[in-house]
Amino acid sequence: MLSLFLVVPFLLANTGVGGFLAGFVLSLIPLSAVLLAVYLIDRWEPEPKRLLVFAFTWALRCPSRSRCWSSRSLP
Repeated sequence: MLSLFLVVPFLLANTGVGGFLAGFVLSLIPLSAVLLAVYLIDRWEPEPKRLLVFAFTWALRCPSRSRCWSSRSLP
């Protein structure tokens, strides 16, 4: 959560409000495609909703953490 408070001001300062909003809106396009695919696949063999929530939160948190760890090890 702390990274959110650090990244958003950085993005706003470098891209402006218009660029930030455009990037946010355009990022919703692939997100909606992924959510639609998950929904369609889940109709064939439904999983408990708590497992789907866990999978999405894991997918949101783990890549950002691994990126932070890998950037520390770079010279």
